[in-house]
Amino acid sequence: MVRMQRRLVYSVLGDQRQGCEQCGWCCCWWSIEVRPAELERLRGYDWAGESARLRGVELFLEQGGQGRKQSSTYIAQIGGRCAFLEGDNRCLIHRVLGEEAKPAVCRGFPLVLGQTVEGVMVGVNCGCPAVMRNRGERFSQLEGQVLRLLNEADADPEGASGLLGEPIVARPVLKGSTRLSWGAYLELEGSVGEILSMPGQTLTAQAMAARALVRAAAARWEGQVAVVERDEMRGWLEGEGRGGYAAAFAGGGGKGRWLSRARKRGMARRIVRAEAAGSGDGETRGNRMDRMDGGDREDRWDQTDRMGWADGVEGIVRGEGRLWLSVLGGMVDLAAVEAMFGVESPGEGVLTRFLLNYVRGKSLLEAPSVVRGAEEMLSQLYMARWYAAASAVLGGRRCVGEGDVVRGVQAVERGRAIRGGGRSW
Repeated sequence: MVRMQRRLVYSVLGDQRQGCEQCGWCCCWWSIEVRPAELERLRGYDWAGESARLRGVELFLEQGGQGRKQSSTYIAQIGGRCAFLEGDNRCLIHRVLGEEAKPAVCRGFPLVLGQTVEGVMVGVNCGCPAVMRNRGERFSQLEGQVLRLLNEADADPEGASGLLGEPIVARPVLKGSTRLSWGAYLELEGSVGEILSMPGQTLTAQAMAARALVRAAAARWEGQVAVVERDEMRGWLEGEGRGGYAAAFAGGGGKGRWLSRARKRGMARRIVRAEAAGSGDGETRGNRMDRMDGGDREDRWDQTDRMGWADGVEGIVRGEGRLWLSVLGGMVDLAAVEAMFGVESPGEGVLTRFLLNYVRGKSLLEAPSVVRGAEEMLSQLYMARWYAAASAVLGGRRCVGEGDVVRGVQAVERGRAIRGGGRSW
């Protein structure tokens, strides 16, 4: 096996922990890709002999990916769950053949790895409940696991291409033609994190102020320089930070509790599309999503468009009607969700952890520009809050609790994976 020296950069909160609690969520709703060597090993075993429920089930499905020269193979799902996930939320592959026999994508979760000019970024998928509740081992104790996965990628670059992902651009676009040196971006990212960590403000106000700071940076250098260097950004941020980023909070829209109708419609559009695409479902009367056969993800989106998914969008915007949410497994009353949506809850600490890890995981760079990335960050917060309210409604609760917020973050992370963002495992 090829072994290379790697510098690991932990792009998570300093106190971040993670550990498997066998909740089974990472084995649900995700498309689990199997590499050729893994497929050969797994296909050679009599799985139906180990679990009667797998008799007659086609366990491995081949699917052509967009932009790929060759098709990929995925583990089949049964009712939204990985076919190998047993009723006790234990992995059948793990039980029979051991942990090392599982696909690398499973062994790596919830780690998210990326290539930067500093080294290998080690981020986190916040869909893991243990991550959001900060339980388990510290990330600094996971170095051995990360290096084993990277050695696999080195030994089989083509088959393991999804393990590390594409390199993160060294000079990201701030806005338009203005780019940031890597050092300048890190300075800006650090200030965004400071704003999101400031006491005495609501999280929504903090997120809007963080977006305002990024916008102000874009306005400061727009059309003036091709690349903003680290010292320039640091000097500007020192001035902006005096007095607790007062200008950013003033430009962020005050308390920022309410969504504009246009932004709310954009959020609703993404929720309905993610639900339709993620479950392979089309929309029918009453906005219920019933199973449709065949077709790839884009085909399903097209079918959903033709079947009137806009009704579901408008229902969310107006808070009227009912909508089937596959990730939460129930039909939700949109008026009840509207009544809870946006209200501060005991889960604000979970949401803060989510946004801080989102920023540190270089997710602001997933959009065409850092300015757009800051807009996306705000959208992620709103969507997590909406799903949290939906979770509370489905559970018959009168207010949103911490567990509902965790479910809201899970729904958002699932939606990001469906859209192809987040460099998720």
